[in-house]
Amino acid sequence: MHARSFVALGLLMVSCAQPATPVAPVPDASPQSAVDASSLQPAPDAGPVTLDAAPEADARAGTTTLDDLPAVSEDGQRVAIAARVADGARGRDNLSLVILEVDGDHVAKRVVIVDPNDAERPGRGEREDAANRVLAADRWVRLVKYELAENPAAPERQGGLGMPFRANVAKGEGLVVDYREPLLVVRDGKREVVNRAMPSFSKRGGAHCKGCVVCPPPLSNAAAVYGNRSRGVLVIEVEYRGGTDLCWEPDQTLHVVRITGP
Repeated sequence: MHARSFVALGLLMVSCAQPATPVAPVPDASPQSAVDASSLQPAPDAGPVTLDAAPEADARAGTTTLDDLPAVSEDGQRVAIAARVADGARGRDNLSLVILEVDGDHVAKRVVIVDPNDAERPGRGEREDAANRVLAADRWVRLVKYELAENPAAPERQGGLGMPFRANVAKGEGLVVDYREPLLVVRDGKREVVNRAMPSFSKRGGAHCKGCVVCPPPLSNAAAVYGNRSRGVLVIEVEYRGGTDLCWEPDQTLHVVRITGP
């Protein structure tokens, strides 16, 4: 999903009561849909892809650093994540600053600090400084890490060589976030503020290379959820299960979702 263990992966988003003006790598990267965890970083306690869950507090322009992430811009338009992923079977060190646009759930900027293909490349300090300069250009508010647990009400699933599992459910700031592929439901008490299919959370099956076996689609599940209800934003780190020796599991991905309602 680790530097500060999301990934801090380098980990979707939705808009609340007061509509937040819809949601920034050196250099700018071309827009992509859904963030691929393989280029992101989150906090040591967040799992394979971990996001930095800094204490809840508002950060002023020029004071936010990688250690304060994940965070949402003060206007609710962008989310900043220090992302790090498992990097498949290699497990090489990696870390990126990723800026996601809330509206559209795509990467606006990415600063690669540690490249898994060249983890020992000199100049890490300079690249961290470049990432911090990107953050300093905006005002950020830290995201709250929601409590995550297996949902006993969800059906049991199993794929490949993986163990059976049930979908996770997250709770925080009075919200319940229930993702059961492909449906995402976010509840505020008995009221649903989000209820829609999220095809971008899923991965397709198929052959990984010419002549390789055709693999079934991996099973997706929420691995971590962060939010800022006042700005109507959720960040969801999605993991994939059900791999085999020939059909490996993809790295985690990060998504942003807007939530509506008071």
